[in-house]
Amino acid sequence: MRLQLINYRGFLIPCLLLWLSACSTQLPVAEKVRLQLWQANRDRIAKLDTWKLNGRIGLSLKREAWSATLRWQQVRRDYQLWIVAPLGQGSFKLQGNDHGVTLYLAKHKTLHADTPETLLQKTFGWSVPVTGLSYWVRGVPEPDARINGVSLDNKGRLSELEQSGWQITYAGYASHGNIDLPGRIQLENGKLKLRLVI
Repeated sequence: MRLQLINYRGFLIPCLLLWLSACSTQLPVAEKVRLQLWQANRDRIAKLDTWKLNGRIGLSLKREAWSATLRWQQVRRDYQLWIVAPLGQGSFKLQGNDHGVTLYLAKHKTLHADTPETLLQKTFGWSVPVTGLSYWVRGVPEPDARINGVSLDNKGRLSELEQSGWQITYAGYASHGNIDLPGRIQLENGKLKLRLVI
């Protein structure tokens, strides 16, 4: 059987090429092209180290759901996040960098910690990965954390990412100049679900 296949190679290869060309409109974007687009997208986004974000955030725990307005300002490694909940409930400001973070609460109360994750967990009993989120909201993985899984769409943008114990799903993008940035993101780690509309 193997000898027959070799004998008919001159016939089989043209037939295979004809079949592939007929089906080419139904095939997804080639993986190689998708990876090239991803590399170009990632390189452009990597240069974006100063930015502002406005959106709505929804947080769901086992017995609790909470939504608020989010404003985020990032200037290289320095960040400020404002979470404004309806009727002023649960509103706070988070400000920090690699050297530490401060949480500003109602009635001029302030708390300090080395990381935002530690501070949120100690204050509210839940935590979101602020460090990783500063990359995920731009549609790229956190560079210093292990990636457990990744899926790209046909334009070379993240559609799913699994990193630092979180499953991140991207539901839409919007163009900003020559960069496509996420418009809807959902994060889930089994205990907490976070939805972000930018």
